[in-house]
Amino acid sequence: MPIAGIEWRALRVPFRQPFATSGGTVVLRDTILVAVRAADGRTGWGEATPWPPFGCGTVASAAVQIAGLAARLRGTDPAFALTVIDAGPWEPAVRYAFELALFDLIDGEHGVPVAARFGSGRGPVAVNALLGAGTAETVTAAARSAVAAGFETLKLKVGAGSRADLEACVRAVRAAVGSSVRLRLDANGAWSEEEALLALRVLARYDLEYVEQPVAAADIGALARLRSASAVPIAADEAVRDASSADAVLTAGAADVLIVKPMVAGGLRAAFDIARRAASAGVLTVITTTIDFGIATAGALHVAAALDPQLACGLGTAGLLADDLTDGAPPIVRGQMALPTSMGLGVAPAGAALARYAVTPA
Repeated sequence: MPIAGIEWRALRVPFRQPFATSGGTVVLRDTILVAVRAADGRTGWGEATPWPPFGCGTVASAAVQIAGLAARLRGTDPAFALTVIDAGPWEPAVRYAFELALFDLIDGEHGVPVAARFGSGRGPVAVNALLGAGTAETVTAAARSAVAAGFETLKLKVGAGSRADLEACVRAVRAAVGSSVRLRLDANGAWSEEEALLALRVLARYDLEYVEQPVAAADIGALARLRSASAVPIAADEAVRDASSADAVLTAGAADVLIVKPMVAGGLRAAFDIARRAASAGVLTVITTTIDFGIATAGALHVAAALDPQLACGLGTAGLLADDLTDGAPPIVRGQMALPTSMGLGVAPAGAALARYAVTPA
Protein backbone atom coordinates (compact mmCIF):
# COMPACT_ATOMS: atom_id res chain seq x y z
CA MET A 1 0.00 0.00 0.00
CA PRO A 2 1.56 3.35 -1.01
CA ILE A 3 2.61 6.12 1.31
CA ALA A 4 -0.22 8.64 1.49
CA GLY A 5 1.49 11.26 3.62
CA ILE A 6 4.55 12.16 5.64
CA GLU A 7 4.49 14.61 8.51
CA TRP A 8 7.13 15.74 10.98
CA ARG A 9 7.36 17.88 14.05
CA ALA A 10 10.30 19.43 15.89
CA LEU A 11 10.28 19.28 19.68
CA ARG A 12 12.48 20.52 22.51
CA VAL A 13 12.45 18.84 25.92
CA PRO A 14 14.42 19.80 29.04
CA PHE A 15 16.50 17.35 31.00
CA ARG A 16 15.06 16.53 34.42
CA GLN A 17 18.20 18.12 35.80
CA PRO A 18 21.33 19.48 34.08
CA PHE A 19 23.41 16.60 32.73
CA ALA A 20 27.19 16.95 33.05
CA THR A 21 29.80 15.29 30.83
CA SER A 22 33.46 16.02 30.09
CA GLY A 23 32.26 18.17 27.18
CA GLY A 24 30.02 20.38 29.30
CA THR A 25 26.56 20.45 30.80
CA VAL A 26 23.39 20.11 28.72
CA VAL A 27 19.90 21.17 29.77
CA LEU A 28 17.78 20.72 26.61
CA ARG A 29 17.37 17.98 23.97
CA ASP A 30 16.00 18.62 20.47
CA THR A 31 14.35 16.06 18.20
CA ILE A 32 12.11 15.61 15.16
CA LEU A 33 9.39 12.96 15.10
CA VAL A 34 8.43 11.63 11.68
CA ALA A 35 5.07 10.04 10.79
CA VAL A 36 4.73 7.98 7.59
CA ARG A 37 1.07 7.31 6.84
CA ALA A 38 -0.37 4.60 4.59
CA ALA A 39 -3.51 5.08 2.53
CA ASP A 40 -5.49 2.91 4.98
CA GLY A 41 -4.66 5.25 7.88
CA ARG A 42 -1.92 3.18 9.52
CA THR A 43 1.08 5.19 10.71
CA GLY A 44 4.72 4.31 11.19
CA TRP A 45 6.75 6.47 13.56
CA GLY A 46 10.39 7.50 13.47
CA GLU A 47 12.69 9.85 15.38
CA ALA A 48 15.65 11.99 14.35
CA THR A 49 17.61 13.10 17.41
CA PRO A 50 21.07 14.09 16.21
CA TRP A 51 23.87 14.56 18.70
CA PRO A 52 26.02 17.44 17.36
CA PRO A 53 29.21 16.41 19.25
CA PHE A 54 29.33 13.33 17.00
CA GLY A 55 29.26 15.56 13.91
CA CYS A 56 26.02 13.96 12.75
CA GLY A 57 24.10 17.11 11.94
CA THR A 58 21.59 19.20 13.84
CA VAL A 59 17.83 19.29 14.13
CA ALA A 60 17.80 22.25 11.72
CA SER A 61 19.79 20.39 9.04
CA ALA A 62 17.74 17.24 9.64
CA ALA A 63 14.51 19.19 9.09
CA VAL A 64 15.71 20.31 5.66
CA GLN A 65 16.55 16.75 4.61
CA ILE A 66 13.31 15.37 6.01
CA ALA A 67 11.30 17.86 3.97
CA GLY A 68 13.16 16.88 0.81
CA LEU A 69 12.73 13.16 1.47
CA ALA A 70 9.04 13.56 2.23
CA ALA A 71 8.47 15.12 -1.18
CA ARG A 72 10.26 12.22 -2.87
CA LEU A 73 8.61 9.42 -0.91
CA ARG A 74 4.93 10.39 -0.99
CA GLY A 75 3.02 7.99 -3.21
CA THR A 76 5.78 5.37 -3.28
CA ASP A 77 5.71 1.86 -1.84
CA PRO A 78 7.28 1.59 1.65
CA ALA A 79 9.72 -1.09 0.47
CA PHE A 80 10.85 1.14 -2.39
CA ALA A 81 11.11 4.06 0.01
CA LEU A 82 13.71 2.08 1.99
CA THR A 83 15.88 1.84 -1.14
CA VAL A 84 15.69 5.62 -1.53
CA ILE A 85 16.79 6.05 2.08
CA ASP A 86 19.68 3.65 1.53
CA ALA A 87 20.88 5.31 -1.67
CA GLY A 88 20.93 8.96 -0.64
CA PRO A 89 23.52 11.08 1.20
CA TRP A 90 21.23 11.62 4.16
CA GLU A 91 22.43 12.44 7.64
CA PRO A 92 22.48 9.39 9.95
CA ALA A 93 19.66 10.65 12.19
CA VAL A 94 17.45 11.25 9.14
CA ARG A 95 18.12 7.76 7.80
CA TYR A 96 17.33 6.32 11.21
CA ALA A 97 14.06 8.25 11.51
CA PHE A 98 12.75 7.07 8.15
CA GLU A 99 14.01 3.51 8.61
CA LEU A 100 12.18 3.30 11.95
CA ALA A 101 8.97 4.74 10.51
CA LEU A 102 9.03 2.43 7.47
CA PHE A 103 9.88 -0.66 9.53
CA ASP A 104 7.09 0.26 11.95
CA LEU A 105 4.64 0.56 9.07
CA ILE A 106 5.71 -2.59 7.18
CA ASP A 107 6.20 -4.89 10.17
CA GLY A 108 3.04 -3.66 11.84
CA GLU A 109 1.07 -4.63 8.73
CA HIS A 110 2.70 -8.07 8.73
CA GLY A 111 2.03 -8.61 12.42
CA VAL A 112 5.66 -9.05 13.50
CA PRO A 113 7.97 -7.00 15.74
CA VAL A 114 10.83 -5.07 14.16
CA ALA A 115 13.26 -7.31 16.07
CA ALA A 116 12.18 -10.25 13.88
CA ARG A 117 14.11 -8.69 11.00
CA PHE A 118 17.35 -9.41 12.81
CA GLY A 119 16.78 -12.63 14.76
CA SER A 120 14.58 -14.42 17.22
CA GLY A 121 15.80 -12.83 20.45
CA ARG A 122 12.78 -11.71 22.46
CA GLY A 123 14.09 -11.82 26.02
CA PRO A 124 14.51 -8.70 28.15
CA VAL A 125 17.69 -6.68 27.66
CA ALA A 126 19.80 -5.65 30.65
CA VAL A 127 20.56 -1.92 30.67
CA ASN A 128 23.02 0.22 32.58
CA ALA A 129 22.18 3.26 34.68
CA LEU A 130 23.86 6.42 33.37
CA LEU A 131 25.30 8.75 36.00
CA GLY A 132 26.39 12.25 35.05
CA ALA A 133 29.68 13.73 36.19
CA GLY A 134 29.72 15.33 39.63
CA THR A 135 31.30 15.23 43.05
CA ALA A 136 31.98 11.95 44.80
CA GLU A 137 29.02 12.64 47.08
CA THR A 138 26.48 13.38 44.35
CA VAL A 139 27.58 10.54 42.09
CA THR A 140 27.62 8.07 44.97
CA ALA A 141 24.09 9.08 45.96
CA ALA A 142 22.92 8.54 42.38
CA ALA A 143 24.70 5.18 42.27
CA ARG A 144 22.99 4.00 45.44
CA SER A 145 19.59 5.02 44.02
CA ALA A 146 20.27 3.16 40.77
CA VAL A 147 21.28 -0.03 42.56
CA ALA A 148 18.22 0.21 44.81
CA ALA A 149 16.10 0.41 41.63
CA GLY A 150 17.60 -2.87 40.42
CA PHE A 151 20.40 -1.80 38.07
CA GLU A 152 23.35 -4.17 38.09
CA THR A 153 25.57 -2.05 35.83
CA LEU A 154 26.48 1.61 36.34
CA LYS A 155 28.12 3.94 33.83
CA LEU A 156 29.85 7.04 35.16
CA LYS A 157 30.68 10.09 33.05
CA VAL A 158 34.27 11.14 33.82
CA GLY A 159 37.12 13.12 32.33
CA ALA A 160 36.44 16.69 33.46
CA GLY A 161 38.20 16.82 36.82
CA SER A 162 41.62 15.97 38.27
CA ARG A 163 42.91 12.42 38.52
CA ALA A 164 42.67 12.63 42.30
CA ASP A 165 39.01 13.67 42.10
CA LEU A 166 38.35 10.91 39.58
CA GLU A 167 39.83 8.24 41.83
CA ALA A 168 37.99 9.59 44.85
CA CYS A 169 34.70 9.39 42.96
CA VAL A 170 35.27 5.88 41.61
CA ARG A 171 36.53 4.66 44.99
CA ALA A 172 33.45 6.07 46.73
CA VAL A 173 31.05 4.55 44.22
CA ARG A 174 32.70 1.15 44.36
CA ALA A 175 32.61 1.18 48.15
CA ALA A 176 28.96 2.23 48.14
CA VAL A 177 27.65 -0.36 45.68
CA GLY A 178 29.89 -3.31 46.49
CA SER A 179 31.78 -5.74 44.30
CA SER A 180 28.78 -7.39 42.61
CA VAL A 181 27.70 -4.27 40.66
CA ARG A 182 29.47 -3.77 37.32
CA LEU A 183 31.06 -0.36 36.92
CA ARG A 184 32.04 1.26 33.62
CA LEU A 185 33.42 4.75 32.94
CA ASP A 186 32.99 7.06 29.93
CA ALA A 187 35.60 9.77 29.34
CA ASN A 188 34.16 10.92 25.97
CA GLY A 189 37.70 11.30 24.57
CA ALA A 190 38.70 13.90 27.15
CA TRP A 191 42.17 12.57 28.02
CA SER A 192 45.50 12.63 26.26
CA GLU A 193 47.18 9.26 25.82
CA GLU A 194 49.50 9.97 28.77
CA GLU A 195 46.63 11.11 31.00
CA ALA A 196 44.59 8.07 30.04
CA LEU A 197 47.42 5.65 30.79
CA LEU A 198 47.98 7.17 34.24
CA ALA A 199 44.24 7.13 34.98
CA LEU A 200 43.85 3.53 33.87
CA ARG A 201 46.75 2.39 36.05
CA VAL A 202 45.17 4.03 39.08
CA LEU A 203 41.65 2.83 38.31
CA ALA A 204 42.55 -0.80 37.60
CA ARG A 205 42.18 -1.60 41.31
CA TYR A 206 38.44 -0.81 41.24
CA ASP A 207 37.39 -3.74 39.02
CA LEU A 208 36.04 -1.74 36.06
CA GLU A 209 34.09 -3.48 33.33
CA TYR A 210 35.67 -1.08 30.84
CA VAL A 211 36.61 2.55 30.20
CA GLU A 212 34.87 4.05 27.21
CA GLN A 213 36.68 6.30 24.73
CA PRO A 214 39.54 7.42 26.98
CA VAL A 215 41.22 9.36 24.13
CA ALA A 216 40.05 11.28 21.07
CA ALA A 217 38.11 9.32 18.48
CA ALA A 218 40.57 10.06 15.70
CA ASP A 219 43.54 8.59 17.59
CA ILE A 220 42.93 4.90 17.04
CA GLY A 221 46.65 4.21 17.46
CA ALA A 222 46.54 5.61 20.99
CA LEU A 223 43.44 3.58 21.73
CA ALA A 224 45.24 0.41 20.60
CA ARG A 225 48.32 1.22 22.67
CA LEU A 226 46.19 1.82 25.77
CA ARG A 227 44.44 -1.48 25.25
CA SER A 228 47.81 -3.25 25.13
CA ALA A 229 49.22 -1.43 28.14
CA SER A 230 46.22 -1.43 30.46
CA ALA A 231 44.59 -4.11 32.57
CA VAL A 232 41.29 -2.24 32.18
CA PRO A 233 39.28 -3.22 29.08
CA ILE A 234 38.84 -0.46 26.49
CA ALA A 235 35.61 0.44 24.69
CA ALA A 236 35.39 2.56 21.53
CA ASP A 237 32.40 4.90 21.24
CA GLU A 238 32.99 8.17 19.35
CA ALA A 239 35.46 6.23 17.18
CA VAL A 240 32.59 4.03 15.93
CA ARG A 241 30.32 5.95 13.53
CA ASP A 242 29.77 3.52 10.66
CA ALA A 243 31.02 0.22 9.27
CA SER A 244 34.22 1.79 7.92
CA SER A 245 35.24 3.38 11.22
CA ALA A 246 34.28 0.22 13.11
CA ASP A 247 36.49 -1.82 10.78
CA ALA A 248 39.38 0.56 11.45
CA VAL A 249 39.03 0.04 15.21
CA LEU A 250 38.75 -3.73 14.80
CA THR A 251 41.71 -3.96 12.41
CA ALA A 252 43.88 -1.98 14.82
CA GLY A 253 42.87 -4.20 17.74
CA ALA A 254 41.97 -0.98 19.53
CA ALA A 255 38.99 -2.07 21.63
CA ASP A 256 37.55 -4.91 23.66
CA VAL A 257 34.04 -3.49 23.19
CA LEU A 258 32.35 -1.42 20.47
CA ILE A 259 29.67 1.04 21.57
CA VAL A 260 27.15 1.19 18.72
CA LYS A 261 24.51 3.90 18.49
CA PRO A 262 21.83 3.35 15.82
CA MET A 263 21.23 7.12 15.67
CA VAL A 264 24.90 7.68 14.79
CA ALA A 265 25.26 4.59 12.58
CA GLY A 266 22.23 5.62 10.54
CA GLY A 267 19.78 2.87 11.43
CA LEU A 268 19.11 -0.52 12.92
CA ARG A 269 20.48 -2.41 9.92
CA ALA A 270 23.73 -0.44 10.07
CA ALA A 271 24.03 -1.04 13.82
CA PHE A 272 23.35 -4.76 13.40
CA ASP A 273 25.99 -4.99 10.67
CA ILE A 274 28.61 -3.35 12.89
CA ALA A 275 27.74 -5.72 15.73
CA ARG A 276 28.21 -8.73 13.45
CA ARG A 277 31.56 -7.41 12.24
CA ALA A 278 32.64 -7.00 15.86
CA ALA A 279 31.50 -10.52 16.77
CA SER A 280 33.54 -11.95 13.88
CA ALA A 281 36.59 -10.23 15.37
CA GLY A 282 35.87 -11.54 18.88
CA VAL A 283 34.83 -8.10 20.12
CA LEU A 284 31.69 -7.47 22.18
CA THR A 285 29.04 -4.87 21.34
CA VAL A 286 26.95 -2.60 23.52
CA ILE A 287 23.93 -0.98 21.83
CA THR A 288 23.23 2.50 23.19
CA THR A 289 21.20 5.60 22.50
CA THR A 290 22.42 9.18 22.12
CA ILE A 291 20.03 10.20 24.91
CA ASP A 292 17.12 9.62 22.54
CA PHE A 293 13.40 9.79 23.15
CA GLY A 294 11.04 6.83 23.36
CA ILE A 295 10.66 5.97 19.67
CA ALA A 296 14.37 5.80 18.85
CA THR A 297 15.02 4.03 22.15
CA ALA A 298 12.46 1.39 21.24
CA GLY A 299 14.21 0.88 17.91
CA ALA A 300 17.56 0.38 19.63
CA LEU A 301 15.90 -2.07 22.00
CA HIS A 302 14.62 -4.15 19.07
CA VAL A 303 18.10 -4.58 17.59
CA ALA A 304 19.65 -5.18 21.02
CA ALA A 305 17.11 -7.91 21.77
CA ALA A 306 17.91 -9.60 18.47
CA LEU A 307 21.64 -9.52 19.24
CA ASP A 308 21.12 -10.97 22.75
CA PRO A 309 24.09 -8.98 24.10
CA GLN A 310 26.45 -10.28 26.77
CA LEU A 311 26.85 -6.81 28.33
CA ALA A 312 24.23 -4.38 29.58
CA CYS A 313 23.15 -1.91 26.92
CA GLY A 314 22.85 1.87 27.21
CA LEU A 315 19.12 2.14 26.58
CA GLY A 316 17.98 3.69 29.85
CA THR A 317 18.69 7.31 28.98
CA ALA A 318 15.19 8.61 28.12
CA GLY A 319 14.51 8.85 31.85
CA LEU A 320 17.05 11.67 32.02
CA LEU A 321 14.59 13.79 30.04
CA ALA A 322 11.43 15.45 31.34
CA ASP A 323 9.35 13.42 28.85
CA ASP A 324 10.10 10.57 26.43
CA LEU A 325 7.25 11.82 24.16
CA THR A 326 5.54 8.41 23.92
CA ASP A 327 2.65 6.40 25.25
CA GLY A 328 3.63 2.93 26.39
CA ALA A 329 7.41 3.08 25.96
CA PRO A 330 9.09 -0.02 27.43
CA PRO A 331 9.73 0.60 31.13
CA ILE A 332 12.92 -0.35 32.92
CA VAL A 333 12.10 -3.01 35.50
CA ARG A 334 14.90 -4.08 37.83
CA GLY A 335 17.50 -2.95 35.33
CA GLN A 336 15.93 -4.65 32.31
CA MET A 337 13.79 -3.62 29.33
CA ALA A 338 11.40 -5.97 27.52
CA LEU A 339 10.19 -5.53 23.96
CA PRO A 340 6.75 -3.95 23.53
CA THR A 341 3.94 -6.43 23.00
CA SER A 342 2.49 -4.49 20.02
CA MET A 343 3.81 -5.38 16.57
CA GLY A 344 6.07 -3.18 14.50
CA LEU A 345 8.01 -0.79 16.68
CA GLY A 346 5.40 -1.07 19.41
CA VAL A 347 5.32 2.55 20.57
CA ALA A 348 3.69 5.79 19.42
CA PRO A 349 3.91 9.45 20.43
CA ALA A 350 1.75 10.96 23.15
CA GLY A 351 -0.42 13.70 21.67
CA ALA A 352 -0.25 15.92 24.74
CA ALA A 353 3.56 15.78 24.74
CA LEU A 354 3.71 16.71 21.06
CA ALA A 355 1.66 19.81 21.72
CA ARG A 356 3.55 20.79 24.85
CA TYR A 357 7.09 20.60 23.50
CA ALA A 358 6.62 21.66 19.86
CA VAL A 359 9.09 24.21 18.49
CA THR A 360 10.19 25.56 15.12
CA PRO A 361 13.61 24.23 14.02
CA ALA A 362 16.22 27.01 14.26
